[in-house]
Amino acid sequence: APAIVRLMKRAAWILRRYGPQTASQYANQQGSTIMHEFGHTLGLRHGGFEDTNWKPNYYSIMNYTYQIAGLDDTADRVWERAKQQKYTCADLTYNDPCMTTFKMDYSYGTDTTMDEGAINENNGIGRSLAWIDWNNDGLKTTSTRVDVNSDGIISYGSYALKDHNDWRVVSPTFAYVNPTNQYSDSNAGFGGGRLDVAANDIQPVVAEEPLHHD
Repeated sequence: APAIVRLMKRAAWILRRYGPQTASQYANQQGSTIMHEFGHTLGLRHGGFEDTNWKPNYYSIMNYTYQIAGLDDTADRVWERAKQQKYTCADLTYNDPCMTTFKMDYSYGTDTTMDEGAINENNGIGRSLAWIDWNNDGLKTTSTRVDVNSDGIISYGSYALKDHNDWRVVSPTFAYVNPTNQYSDSNAGFGGGRLDVAANDIQPVVAEEPLHHD
């Protein structure tokens, strides 16, 4: 992969570049990776509220599907990222990492749930866009069993793949609070448990895996 994050001691990380890249590609993928790691500091996981990764309907750069590929709502090309998990400039048609139109964002939680035990291909990734032929039969099947996030598990029923409203729940645990003044929590916009950043500024560690196996 062109950009890799490597965890170091005490939850620090470094960003490395692999292979030749254009200035736009380097800036875009570096920016999206930093935004991804910053999201962990805000309390976000690779599946938003959970560790389940590669969910096509979790439309966030926290999701490996969109982290370095970027986001794209072009109806007839959603499948490039969501299904094929393409991420290179050569493989993507619109808003790829080499373009100035590259998009990065956290999810707003507007996509519908995807039950892998009964996928309706007409719904695509649940964003009212084009259908996606998840089972590769050339038909718009209304109920098919498909592992759409390629994790080897059919997630259905209460375990179905869900989107997540990242912006609604981000928690700035790094916000300054005065240990001697409880009212400083609300003034800092901090709604979580109290954190004395002078004594402990270490955030929970989220392990990163290789983005692609190529």
